[in-house]
Amino acid sequence: MFALVHTRDVERVDIDDSRAGVRCPQCLWRPQKADRWFCDCGHAWNTFDTRGRCPACQKQWTHTECLRCAAWSPHDDWYERAPDHP
Repeated sequence: MFALVHTRDVERVDIDDSRAGVRCPQCLWRPQKADRWFCDCGHAWNTFDTRGRCPACQKQWTHTECLRCAAWSPHDDWYERAPDHP
C-alpha cells in the first residue's frame, strides 16, 4: 500500500497542467508533480509519473491513496477518460 509522504495545502490554486487528466475518483482532488507516495521498498516517487509502477523495485500498484481525502481507489480510476464520441 502507498503511504502518505508529506502533506501540503491542497487548496492551492496553482495547477500543474501535466496532471490535468488525473484526479481522485472520490473527492476529485488533482495531485501535483511534487506529491510523493512510498512503495513497500521505501522508494518515494510520484505514482502518476509511472502509472503506478515503482521505479526502484518495479512493483505495480493497483490502488492509490488520495493525499487529500485518504480514500483508496483503483489506480486506473484516477485517469480521466474522454467522453465517447458517437
